[in-house]
Amino acid sequence: MSTISTGFDALNTRLNTLFPSGSGWIELPNPYKPEENPDLYLRQSWGIVVGPAENSNRQVNCKFSVARTMTVVLARQYDALENDTSAKASTVKQLLEDQAVLINDMEQDVTVNGSTMYTRWESDGGIEYIKGETDRFLMIKTDFRLEYLETFT
Repeated sequence: MSTISTGFDALNTRLNTLFPSGSGWIELPNPYKPEENPDLYLRQSWGIVVGPAENSNRQVNCKFSVARTMTVVLARQYDALENDTSAKASTVKQLLEDQAVLINDMEQDVTVNGSTMYTRWESDGGIEYIKGETDRFLMIKTDFRLEYLETFT
């Protein structure tokens, strides 16, 4: 198994721990296009999007370093009329708190259980709106940069 596969699995395990199904969280079947998921999956969900990679231009023990963007998508439903700004603000704050839990956890173990050399929070895309089949949702996408060693033959 390649290092990135190990890193992906470790990140997935960490997100399952941070956002457990017992607390109402569910993993998105399609985190690449959250709006295409059924409403059931968007109510309180997370997902991983594998983004672009680049050569980090370091060689260690005959392995090349790679830096890859991994985006964690967090989504929540809000039940309110469009003009109910306090209900919408409450959902926004919940998402920001969810993101803070995520970032804090990643900062506590920057190797993602020893699967990467270094992981750091890069940025987010802000709060986004999703119109589902019958409900409305808000989401935030948080970008992390995972650096790892890979052997290319």
